Amino acid sequence: MTTRSKQPARTAGDLLFPCALRKTKDFTFDPLKVDLVAEAADRVTELIVVQSSPWTGSDAQIRSLQDKVHTYVSFPLDGEMARRFPESVGRPWRIVINSLSGAPDARTQSVLDMLAVRLPRHGGSLLVRVN
Repeated sequence: MTTRSKQPARTAGDLLFPCALRKTKDFTFDPLKVDLVAEAADRVTELIVVQSSPWTGSDAQIRSLQDKVHTYVSFPLDGEMARRFPESVGRPWRIVINSLSGAPDARTQSVLDMLAVRLPRHGGSLLVRVN
């Protein structure tokens, strides 16, 4: 018989998802998960991508980052964010790349710059935080 540990249920008030970074040798992102949702001091809903692995600029890493950003854009646009977090309705939103491993490499930064230009068309913005 196998036993499974039960994690406590989360409520909409938690504004929290488990970290979903999938670590492989290419340090790719899991494009199917939203890592973290939070309300910033300026009342903007932040959809946070947690990046703790090195920026490699590999094709696989960039492709998975683009797919992850697409998932994050779909989250508010498809209404999923409003369903899970009704307090976010009517608030602006932004995608935050929270890098715990330094600044992105030049190739990845150029992709992020391109995405930052395109996001306002969908009602959001993009911010890179380097810790």
